[in-house]
Amino acid sequence: MAVADSMLQLKVRATLVRNWVETRMLNYNVIGGVVHMQGMLVITYEHPDFDPGDEYGVSKRALLNLERDLRRIDGVRAIHYDLTNWVHSGGEWIKRRYIR
Repeated sequence: MAVADSMLQLKVRATLVRNWVETRMLNYNVIGGVVHMQGMLVITYEHPDFDPGDEYGVSKRALLNLERDLRRIDGVRAIHYDLTNWVHSGGEWIKRRYIR
């Protein structure tokens, strides 16, 4: 991992924490300025946009704010999402449905 990517990864972590993301449920890294996020996106209940109707507390507004803040980090070229509970497609956030 290049030094620039290491610094970006620290900034990504700070942004995730500032946006009340439960980082233990999410794997993330930065390669060549591209942020890769995998796993489950969970928002802690203290977040102002916490959605009690969602089993993980995630609202679309919280997702849009997180995405905006990540894109504002100087050096981030793109963000790749591979989340188990949300899909990012065409600029929209779509909740994945689970079969139980």
